[in-house]
Amino acid sequence: MLLRSSAVVIRRSVVALVLSMFVGVTAIAQTTPAWAAPYDVTATIAVGTSPYGVAVSPDGTKAY
Repeated sequence: MLLRSSAVVIRRSVVALVLSMFVGVTAIAQTTPAWAAPYDVTATIAVGTSPYGVAVSPDGTKAY
């Protein structure tokens, strides 16, 4: 009887793992990326002849 109950516990654990992986993958697949596609120009900024550097705000919405 102990062997049979162990098999049931293992089977239920495997089913739970597979279902949780399915839910996670489905959630990831339905999200849209928050960034532009590679090499797409979204805006241009005049920087003069010798730009010194760029700083980006912590939330990523502004560049200085």
